[in-house]
Amino acid sequence: MRGSKIFLPILIILMLSLLLASCENGTPEVSDAYTETPSEAITTEELTVPDETSAIAETDEATAGEVTTEEVTTEELTTGEVTTEEVTTEEATTAIITEDETTSAPEPHVHVWSSWTLSKSAGCVDRGEEKRSCVCGENEIRYTDAPLGHIEGRLITVEKSTCTSSGYGHRICGRCTMILRTETIPVLAHTPYTAVEKATCTKDGFERTSCKLCGSELGYKVLKAFGHTEGRHIVLAKLTCTEDGIKDIICSSCTLVLRTEITKAQGHKEGRTITVEKATCTEKGLQHIICSVCTLILREETVEATGHTAGPWITSPELSTDEISVRQKHCVSCDLLMEEESVKSLALVEAERVAAQINSVSGKNSFTFAALSDMHVDNVYTGYNQIPTKKSCEFAAKTVSILERMVDIEAAVMLGDYTASSKDYDAEHVIKDFEYVRDCFSDLGDYPVAWIRGNHEINYYKESDRPMTNAEIYQYIESNSRGMTVDPLNPTGGYGYIDFPENKIRMIFLNTSDVYSEYTFREGEDAPSGGISSDQLRWFAQIALDFSDKADASEWGIILNSHFPLNYSEDTARILLLLEAYRDGSYGNISYVNSNRYYTVSYDFYGIERAEIICSIHGHSHNFRSDLISSSDKVEPWLWRICIPNVSAGRENECADAGGKFAAKWGDFDENGDPIYYTKCHWDDKLGTFVYDEEDATSYCMITVDRDSRKIYAHYVGTGRDRTFGY
Repeated sequence: MRGSKIFLPILIILMLSLLLASCENGTPEVSDAYTETPSEAITTEELTVPDETSAIAETDEATAGEVTTEEVTTEELTTGEVTTEEVTTEEATTAIITEDETTSAPEPHVHVWSSWTLSKSAGCVDRGEEKRSCVCGENEIRYTDAPLGHIEGRLITVEKSTCTSSGYGHRICGRCTMILRTETIPVLAHTPYTAVEKATCTKDGFERTSCKLCGSELGYKVLKAFGHTEGRHIVLAKLTCTEDGIKDIICSSCTLVLRTEITKAQGHKEGRTITVEKATCTEKGLQHIICSVCTLILREETVEATGHTAGPWITSPELSTDEISVRQKHCVSCDLLMEEESVKSLALVEAERVAAQINSVSGKNSFTFAALSDMHVDNVYTGYNQIPTKKSCEFAAKTVSILERMVDIEAAVMLGDYTASSKDYDAEHVIKDFEYVRDCFSDLGDYPVAWIRGNHEINYYKESDRPMTNAEIYQYIESNSRGMTVDPLNPTGGYGYIDFPENKIRMIFLNTSDVYSEYTFREGEDAPSGGISSDQLRWFAQIALDFSDKADASEWGIILNSHFPLNYSEDTARILLLLEAYRDGSYGNISYVNSNRYYTVSYDFYGIERAEIICSIHGHSHNFRSDLISSSDKVEPWLWRICIPNVSAGRENECADAGGKFAAKWGDFDENGDPIYYTKCHWDDKLGTFVYDEEDATSYCMITVDRDSRKIYAHYVGTGRDRTFGY
């Protein structure tokens, strides 16, 4: 029993010694019997405190090798040195017991390592290293990357090469600059330089080539003397008609006189004639004949009077009227009036011809009207456009005024494009053109006249100063209409109709450039120049095609008038769609989107008495083409569209010149496929300008509709071709 009491303190001291020794030698090895923490090194299963602890006797001395009962007593192993937190029945801690006192053992050291950090980068021959440290000051090192090896770098020249000897240099490592090898630098090529001494007329020259660096001669060439060459002549004495000429001929290279030449005088030579006094129709003239060499007057000559020479017949505007032309012949020299005669004016002759054609086809139930389009007047600029377009417009107005006294004209319709507006037109220019055309036709008879809008009235080019406003166009163009019934909800809309009760004809006038209510004008772009608003479509479906106030509606006929052809665009085709619905007596809606807005137009022609649709008259295309048309490819063509040619000169059949599908659809071609032109002016080389051909002065049509024979006659005025249509 006593032996076991003595054994326990000895065991504790031994274990403490082992723990301290392991801390000094590094991290202790951990066995299966205990963990790293001292508090868990000895468990109650390994160390049991015997019940006889209180009976341990004190000893005189206690050492690390021997412990007696005199040195360790139950009083010394109390809660003073070993507390319940340090030694319990479940856990026992060691204590250092010396000769004088017994104390508790220190806790073992556990390393607290930092993160691995790069301490040395890998080099060409050295490996890379990483290091970490403990708070106690101890370090650990480990290798990382393998050596990188040398990389080939630049060549360091030790001795330069020359034209005659090679050099050498060291190739070093691009990383550590270690010399890897010695390299030879090849011998340099010679740098040639050529010295030239030019040859002369009498002395040889040479070309010597040598090296700039080493002076070695690389080549030598002899340049042979090239001899004298005859050059310029130096006049010593000027040749005249009466004196010899002397001159030296010198070498062109060395200026040596090669020879002297003498030219013998040849006498005077008769040259040009100089008019001193011009002969006139009645007076003699005087002229000098001079020497062509010395300009000496050789003789004088008298020129007989020329007498009067009559020029061509010229119409006198001051003496002529619309029906009578006073023609005169003047002397081409003195402008003396030599002949004068009064004849029928070209306007009268043309009017009589057309009137005879109209009267030959007119019957009791015929309806005749004048249709004019595309004047394209330029009232400001000079040159090609100005004179011809103004004369065309004037001639057209004259012939209509004369025709109205020869045939029964029921109406006149102006189909638009009164101005030639282009990219550099301003609003003031366009207004002047409007006023000029309006003044030309101010003397028309008292029959109804309709003025409708074309695309050029908009002045739509983005380069123009601005588009014309709707109010301006109405003021200068459409307000000139007479007898027209307009839309009561939009009286300045530029569309309307005129009824002719005696003929039972309704002429409907459309604004195919109605772009001021639903179309968007964008900055920097051409303004829209074509379109039909939903308001106009509603008016057309609900008012223009309404014959409910007519007791005999089925006996009436409808003639459509517009600038654009009705099959020209999606907008104009909506009119055709309404006409087809009217023809068939159907009802429904037209819905479409324009400028990102949705529109719907309703129509109802079911069960009503309907008028007959005769034809569609239009301009714009500048030719005489006519076709049967419909609203789409799905509908059989059924309505005649009759094109009225351009009044203006110089822009005939422009659609044919456009090429491609556009030309095929809108151009006018003959049976061989060649464009048909109706030229009204030509270029005169002598005058340096365009000359207006009065005998082909204009192009427009007189339209006669015969209700009995159901035929439409289009007679040209000026130049063009007559056409007949059955409807």
